[in-house]
Amino acid sequence: MSKKFKKFWLVISGILIILGIVLAAYMHYSVQSGLGFMQSGEYEKAINSFRKVQSLGGHTLPSLYFLIGTCYIELGKYDEAKENLRKAIELSLHRQNKTNILEKAKMLLEDINSQNEEEKRR
Repeated sequence: MSKKFKKFWLVISGILIILGIVLAAYMHYSVQSGLGFMQSGEYEKAINSFRKVQSLGGHTLPSLYFLIGTCYIELGKYDEAKENLRKAIELSLHRQNKTNILEKAKMLLEDINSQNEEEKRR
């Protein structure tokens, strides 16, 4: 391998590492922003922040679907909440280290289903 080629790949590798760090930092910032929006009751903005992270490669993180589902519950959009909570459960089942997201998502789904049953009886 020539010196120019090695130097070229070192530069490219460095650029890729820097881009990865910047992307990770932006994803972290977006999650933190979303959590802040949730705390202030701005659930639509929180959903948008979490969706940004999903679009940047966080689409396999059960916690994002759980947070989005929680926002939809607060907005009274139960079908969307159930869809996201089910996805959180599905993704949690396939992870090596299952987090408490699995149990929390199951509890919220049960609560939504119970509320729906009560409303149907009225």
